[in-house]
Amino acid sequence: MMLAISCPTADVDRIAPVFTFKNDQKDEIYSKLRAADVIFAQRISSEYNIDWIASDEIRREFGGSVVVWPNIYFDGYFPGVQYVYLGNWGKLLSPLGEYHFGQIRSAHAHGKSVEEAVECFSGERLFDVSPSPFDASLDQLRARETDVDTPISDLISDTIAEQRLFYTPNHPANRLLAGMLGRLSEKAGMSVDIEKASSAPYRLDDVYIAASQAIVRRFDLPFDHSAVYRGREILAVGPNVVTLGEPRDYDARALVEAFYRLYDAVRAYS
Repeated sequence: MMLAISCPTADVDRIAPVFTFKNDQKDEIYSKLRAADVIFAQRISSEYNIDWIASDEIRREFGGSVVVWPNIYFDGYFPGVQYVYLGNWGKLLSPLGEYHFGQIRSAHAHGKSVEEAVECFSGERLFDVSPSPFDASLDQLRARETDVDTPISDLISDTIAEQRLFYTPNHPANRLLAGMLGRLSEKAGMSVDIEKASSAPYRLDDVYIAASQAIVRRFDLPFDHSAVYRGREILAVGPNVVTLGEPRDYDARALVEAFYRLYDAVRAYS
């Protein structure tokens, strides 16, 4: 969508998300890619379970038309955010959609109070486990950029403490996506309107994970001075399914309480 808005003369052919691909779709997908003048491809490891969609294979097949960009993932604002896969439940849904805080899970498992859990994921105690959250996450991103055509870690490093760049670890703000698009288009010899790209109406902010308050203080962030987490109500739990309801804002205590109720209910079905 962002490319189509910022470069209306381009004929943008979208393909389905990679995680929906099946092994027998190679001919179908390659046929679409073969028809393209430029292929913007997110980096996919050769260890991915469908080998023909790995970045190295795409480059080998389509050569100079391919521009590979990194998986833009940064959890430095909120260390400990993770997915939880649980047996027959699959990816366990939560008050934050698909996201959980490892610190809250651990606090619940060890019988800690709500206040202790808040301190673990939002207070100074988070630095016991993640002493340099920005550096650690940026180092991981740089490691994923060693074989891409258009890195982005330098831009993130320069601006991460000045403006909110991520709503969740893998949902960047439009301004960062527009910056990535600018680099991709330059590499491909295309001209795009970055301002139009940045102001695209669709944003990846259905879930908003506030920066942990200890990190706001340490890095003097100009946002999230009052931690508000935007997620969903939990309507029902189990067996093996979590039903989410309407959008809801949580403060840190209410968020922990909602997670504790979820984990209590899941445990009851286990």
